[in-house]
Amino acid sequence: MIKLLTFAVIGAYLYFSLKKYFSKKSPKPEFSHSGEFTEDELVEDPFCHTFVAEHNAVSKIFHGKKEFFCSQECASKYQLIQESN
Repeated sequence: MIKLLTFAVIGAYLYFSLKKYFSKKSPKPEFSHSGEFTEDELVEDPFCHTFVAEHNAVSKIFHGKKEFFCSQECASKYQLIQESN
């Protein structure tokens, strides 16, 4: 009975340790053009609703608010909609 309990405890420890190890994949560090480390924060494109890293996004200011886009094409389409409103 003691052996069974010992194996159960060791098995549970290994299971949770391996689960923790494989579920936490750390992102690769990103560096800006100046060589400084930057946090890879995602922003949502208001036109196509995809997410893109802020430092890779195309940014434009509309009505005093800075918006981020996945591409220049989405920024242009969004601008057309904003101008027609």
